Amino acid sequence: MRGWILLITSIILLLASSANALVFTVTEGELVKIKLKATDPDGNPLVYNFSWPMNEKGEWQTKTGDAGQYNVIVTVSDGTKISEEGFTLIVKEKEKAVEEVEEPAEEKEEVPPATPLPP
Repeated sequence: MRGWILLITSIILLLASSANALVFTVTEGELVKIKLKATDPDGNPLVYNFSWPMNEKGEWQTKTGDAGQYNVIVTVSDGTKISEEGFTLIVKEKEKAVEEVEEPAEEKEEVPPATPLPP
């Protein structure tokens, strides 16, 4: 079961047992999707499992507060043999928008209207 293809936020990488550690970086709010493509030499159907924080479909909609480092394990099985590959997912904190601070209005002293002087 070598030669998995991992598609994560538009990055395609080849996973193999001899591959160096894989690290992916996303930003809070992004959708992470893992799409695997594996074949079994005997033609048996394959079952995929993903560790937390991924769901059973290999997806995770990140949100504010999810910033951090996650070690994800992907398991594939043909019912007889099991193969596992792992990668690190780093979720970066989304930059906060700079809020414009409205300056308080200046207080103006009201001046009464001028009284005309008698002629």
